Amino acid sequence: MTAATALLTGIAVQKAWTTSSPGDAESYHQQVAQAAGEVPYRIGTWVGQDAPVPPAAITLLKPNVLISRRYFDLRTGLSAGVLLVQCRDARDMGGHYPPVCYPGQGWSLRTSTAVDWNVRGEVIHGKEYEFLKQGPSQADQLIVDNFMVVPHGPIARDMTSIRQIASHYSRRHFGAAQMQVVFMGRVDPDWRRRAGDELVDGFLPLILTIQQSRGEL
Repeated sequence: MTAATALLTGIAVQKAWTTSSPGDAESYHQQVAQAAGEVPYRIGTWVGQDAPVPPAAITLLKPNVLISRRYFDLRTGLSAGVLLVQCRDARDMGGHYPPVCYPGQGWSLRTSTAVDWNVRGEVIHGKEYEFLKQGPSQADQLIVDNFMVVPHGPIARDMTSIRQIASHYSRRHFGAAQMQVVFMGRVDPDWRRRAGDELVDGFLPLILTIQQSRGEL
């Protein structure tokens, strides 16, 4: 994509954004889907493989894009799950985020902490959730790093921005997205932070395409 093409695309999306119907958003969703197809399975020393998604989640979210992978770190042998879902209608994202979804799977929320990632000069504002599940002999731990992405808006820590868009007919059809990086078990916090930085970096072109706040990378 040339700079001129990127500029014209941005102008067209911005115009549709202010006076939109579902059909007006179609070219935007196609652009996001194309960018999703280019997310690499190899990110630095990480190698990814597709992970299954429960059919019920697809039915509820009605995603335009849904990437579910487990990436393995060749340096350490450790792994992390990555989920990125982008819906065509912001209302479909409504209640689907870690404090709601994981307790429904038997996990108890222990802490939630604001975190920021600085990736290629982009500041990603998110939250880190810690969940526990009591097993037969000990408690299992799950750490979920999570952030929200909306068109022509800041990357956000929680659902507030998505709910605002969902309430506007002229904006909801451009949808919304969220990304999760999931760590199972008790892992070193410094490694976990590096892992989050590296995996978010691999998804950054898709994230910025969803956000539509800049030209081409």
